[in-house]
Amino acid sequence: PSQTRWNTRGFRWLKVIGRLKPGVSLEQASLENQVLRRQIEAADPRRRPVPAWDKEHKIRERGLVLPGSGGSSYLRQRATKPLFILMVIVGMVLLIACANVAGLLLARAAGRRREIAIRLAVGAGRGRLVMQLLVESVVLALLGGVAGLGLAWFGSGALLRLLPNAGPFRMTLDVSPDSRLLLYTVAISLLSGVIFGIAPAVKATRPSSASWLKGEPPETTFVRGFRLDWCRMLVAAQVALSIVLLIGAGLFLRSLQNLRDLDPGFQRDSVLLVRTDPFQSGYSPQRARAYYERLLEDARLLPGVRAASLASITPLGGTSWNSNVSAEGYKRQPEERPFVEFNAVGPRYFETLGIPVLLGRDFRADDSPAVTENTTTSRRPGREIDTPGPRVAIVNEAFARNYFAGQNAVGKRLSVGDRFDAAGSYEVVGVVRDVRYVGLRDAAVPMIYFPLWRHSPYPLALCLRGAGDPKLLIGAIRRQAAAIDAAIPLLQARSMQEFLDDSVLQERLVATLCTLFGALAVLLAAVGLYGVMSQAVSRRTREIGVRIAMGAPRSGVMRMVIRDALVLVAAGAAIGIPAALALSRYVASLLYGISPQDPAAVAVSIGLLAVVTVAAAWVPARRATRIDPIRALRYE
Repeated sequence: PSQTRWNTRGFRWLKVIGRLKPGVSLEQASLENQVLRRQIEAADPRRRPVPAWDKEHKIRERGLVLPGSGGSSYLRQRATKPLFILMVIVGMVLLIACANVAGLLLARAAGRRREIAIRLAVGAGRGRLVMQLLVESVVLALLGGVAGLGLAWFGSGALLRLLPNAGPFRMTLDVSPDSRLLLYTVAISLLSGVIFGIAPAVKATRPSSASWLKGEPPETTFVRGFRLDWCRMLVAAQVALSIVLLIGAGLFLRSLQNLRDLDPGFQRDSVLLVRTDPFQSGYSPQRARAYYERLLEDARLLPGVRAASLASITPLGGTSWNSNVSAEGYKRQPEERPFVEFNAVGPRYFETLGIPVLLGRDFRADDSPAVTENTTTSRRPGREIDTPGPRVAIVNEAFARNYFAGQNAVGKRLSVGDRFDAAGSYEVVGVVRDVRYVGLRDAAVPMIYFPLWRHSPYPLALCLRGAGDPKLLIGAIRRQAAAIDAAIPLLQARSMQEFLDDSVLQERLVATLCTLFGALAVLLAAVGLYGVMSQAVSRRTREIGVRIAMGAPRSGVMRMVIRDALVLVAAGAAIGIPAALALSRYVASLLYGISPQDPAAVAVSIGLLAVVTVAAAWVPARRATRIDPIRALRYE
């Protein structure tokens, strides 16, 4: 009965769950919900116009009804798009691998041209030959699928180790292979073997038997003097896909680096956050305060502890506390969001976390009101304790800019609620630097800091700044907490750096996997390019021997082979770069501090691929320069 939220229409903590009647669709329920909502709002005697900032109301006005079979999952909302992008990346790598195998099958078919020609000449059916070659490609695909399942079995454990297992960003996932993955892998392997094996099989059984029996080279198409065949086109396609993946990996890596270099507003080094909850053990508010104050005093005496304090909410802790606020002399705009973030902290909190106090002073011990046995316990801060004592608050820069623009905020007054209440107002005694509490991507919002115990008691976090690695203090804190009351466990003991690492988990996971897949794609493209150039040198042995016999310098022959390889890369880049720039806008929401068309990522990707190309073509080019003209003239 003491909770005002039951009768406060502004609170949005309650969700309505319903089961549809048989034959009723979601669309019908949505329309009925829209009509019902309007009737309820029309009957509300305190109905106020909906502010422009309330985007959720615009969604509700459409009568939105969501299917509830999967529940409401924050993890699903957060991870759906990154996982879809990773699935697309995996598909690209699969295409590169399949194109690589198709090129190898084409090269192998060229080596078996006499065998196939003899079979056709003695009456073998073309369909049977195509089926034989298809079986070979499908067997290769199935073997690759089995190997992939083995890697997935061991790789799933490595993937889980990248996820946080504690803190507000904790993820519990089951990624172990099962029967569905087995069927999916078999289906993808069969489909890949058939699709990418059919073209080499058809091409291998279609050429003229007479020309192959005579050992004549296969027909080759020339485009403006450049030799063009299926193998080269497949390599160009691999290069195009590799560039897309490399540019994507570069964008994600630079975005991750931007987030890591971002100044969160506090010092991330040497800070330890410890959470306990004496209320779970039946403590009264008065006993809980005595427990926290003794834990704080004991922690300050530990060797290596430079500063310590208590706080309700810590940066990147996954919790928030907000309400409407009014300031003296300030008129809120209709489209302005009225909610302001709150926090309750003890003296030296800003010193402990390295948050500069820009104006005014920090909290003092006498700023916190007394806690009596009649004080109501709450799991979350909310109701104000009506006790005598100074009513002071500290605000951040964002609050001072918004509510006291162009003025000195120290000495100004503010109150909680829609209208300014001078009798129950707080005096601003300090202004501190902006801190990103929700996430590194989210800009700092207006925030008010209250002294501890000014509002209803709640679980607190012990904040410690050490001289070195803060995790070395966990054992000592655990012993001190047990000495005070062994029944109250440490719910959490983590360094601030761990919270920062977990806050960029999505970016780190996407960047890591995209980089690995990009490297794999480049490796596959390099293998394909090496195979094509080796085959080209082998097929042009007689031509290269004639060139050397007529006086062509061997360095010129090497440049010719490498130039052909670079032409292939240029053809792939001409397709891959526009495709990457066109697709980059779909990942723009996952990037931070970087344009989806970042020229540096494009330039680095092209440069890296050019280096890999030269390295892949170097061995065939070197082998071409060592061809003996006499033996080359007798070749085939």
